[in-house]
Order: sequence, then structure tokens, then C-alpha cells
Amino acid sequence: MYHNILTQKEYPQHSQIKKVVKLLLEFIAIDTIYFSKHFEQPSNIGIITVILSKSSPHFYEDVCEYAWKIFKSHPEFSFAIFDNRWVKLELKRCNPFLIMNCSESQLVYGATNHKSVNVKKINIKQLIKKTGKRFQIYTSSCNVIDRDLRYYRSNHFLMAAYNMHQQFRYLFISVSWFLSGEWSFDQSLKEQQSHLRMFSSLLGNTFDSEK
Repeated sequence: MYHNILTQKEYPQHSQIKKVVKLLLEFIAIDTIYFSKHFEQPSNIGIITVILSKSSPHFYEDVCEYAWKIFKSHPEFSFAIFDNRWVKLELKRCNPFLIMNCSESQLVYGATNHKSVNVKKINIKQLIKKTGKRFQIYTSSCNVIDRDLRYYRSNHFLMAAYNMHQQFRYLFISVSWFLSGEWSFDQSLKEQQSHLRMFSSLLGNTFDSEK
């Protein structure tokens, strides 16, 4: 069943969003689909968030591997795909991405009247508290690395460079969770930036990967 934007033909990106939604529904068992604008400096039209059906006969990893082939053919959108059970767990942890990008007004398709994400049930005070704690963990990881100056002072520049690399990596992981709803644990800063670029053109180009 289509909702909101997909029932409003005068919406600016109506035809583009509907085309992608129909394509996804042909190949993937989906519970709900949401469309939202970028929170940060936009890199394209917006974000399409896909929440898989609980009755999907395929493993999440297999669906993702296939779905990303579809996603790559539509660079005008950024995509996020989540397992239904994982969404429920992350809502208990107050994942800010789901709360900012999966509200009732952003719903474009729902298999049933049941909503995968019910923002109205979120406790705001609990959200702020839990989100703050998670960011504090990531920030602490960065600060520990930042305080480790012994390699600089002893001229071990290779280890010093590694420490700087890890500091930026943890920062990217933290930002990824906020902007994309998940973590990218890749050791490569180039790959970290590539992931972020889908959700922020500014942060996704922090470094010139060709230099």
C-alpha cells in the first residue's frame, strides 16, 4: 500500500521515488519503505530506507548483497536497508537515524497497516540519554588514541600515523551511525568516506583519497 508522497503526484520527486519503490518490491520481500531528506549537506535527492519483511525467505546478508546491485543503479538516492528484528532492537537503543528518517510522514510504502517504526512510542528523555552514552563511547575511543603521544616523542612515525588513522576511523564510525543508521567497520578511511558520501557530501570528502 502506497502512502504520503507516493499518493501525491504533484510531489517533486514522485515519479523517481515510485519507480525505485516498484523495482524494490518486485525483487525483495519488504515490510516498509521510507523516503526522507538528508539531515546533513545533501549528496543527492534523499534517503530511501528499506525494512525487510519478517516473512522474507532469505537471510539478511543475502538480500543486502543482491539489493546493493539495485541501489548502485540509482545514485540519485542514498539507501539504507535493515532487518525487521534488528530495527526493533535498535529502537530500544534509540537509534537516532530510525527516529529521524522513519516517521509516519516519511512512510511511502507499507505491506500492512502495521508500522515497523512507531516514533510516537519513543521516550525522548531516554533517547537523549542513550544516544549521548553511545556517542560518549566513540568519543572516548578517539580521545584515548589522541592522548597517546609517546610515538611522536620517540620518532616512531609509522605508529604515530597509525594512531591518527584510527582516530579518524572511530570518528567516521560514530558519524556513520548517526547519518546512516549503521556502522562501517572498514579499516580503510577511503571506504569509510565512500560510505559517508552517500549521506553527506561534505563529510564524504574530508580527504582526497587520490593523494
